[in-house]
Amino acid sequence: MGDVINCTRFLCRADDLVSLPEEPIEIPRIPLISLAYRVGTLLSVFGEKTNEQHLINALQQTVWQWREQGIPVNSYEFASYPRLDVFPAQYVIFLELIEDQEHKIDAQQLQILKNTVNAEVEQELCKANQNYQNSRSSTKLGPLNAIL
Repeated sequence: MGDVINCTRFLCRADDLVSLPEEPIEIPRIPLISLAYRVGTLLSVFGEKTNEQHLINALQQTVWQWREQGIPVNSYEFASYPRLDVFPAQYVIFLELIEDQEHKIDAQQLQILKNTVNAEVEQELCKANQNYQNSRSSTKLGPLNAIL
């Protein structure tokens, strides 16, 4: 179906909360899984394997920092792709923001967002994915391009 999953542990006899029969019987180990990502939602130019959760975490942290600076925005939606027609290749992220209903951002705050979005998302993505940071440090990947 296109889902990549992780087996987190196995449910086995020791984990069972139901009373067991007197006679020992073979109880199968049942894998407990978690969804890692969907195929096609993984950015990986040089094996850095940046998944959707890495991007979500980076964007949430960036928006949190903006809100701490008094810029009343929230992340609404994003899309990303690896741009391979430039050297070095780079990630491109289209970021859609929404304003708080009670507060509007002014022209100066919008300019701050435009001037800092690339560096701030890049910094947070490096924190979220060590492999991405390694690819950036070795200049295999070019700087991220975030488009508001």
